[in-house]
Amino acid sequence: MPIKHSAVRDLRVSRKRASANLKVRENLRFLLRRCRQQFVAKDAAKATAAVAAAVSAFDRAARAGIVKAGHAARHKSRLMLRLNRLGR
Repeated sequence: MPIKHSAVRDLRVSRKRASANLKVRENLRFLLRRCRQQFVAKDAAKATAAVAAAVSAFDRAARAGIVKAGHAARHKSRLMLRLNRLGR
């Protein structure tokens, strides 16, 4: 346990940020799962909406530094590939 007051405060802030970041990551996993469900169901309209929501969430998370830019780009690319395959 930290001794200095500033270290205690930093620990409290760190825990709060970690909790907020975890919620964002959980939401990203949920959005990916929803996209996969729409791909399996072969519903192009719902899949398009799900992918758009996931891409937007990945962009926001990358901008905030919650996930790395390459991580977001990789997932967005894979989603778009599957969406384009679904449209054929």
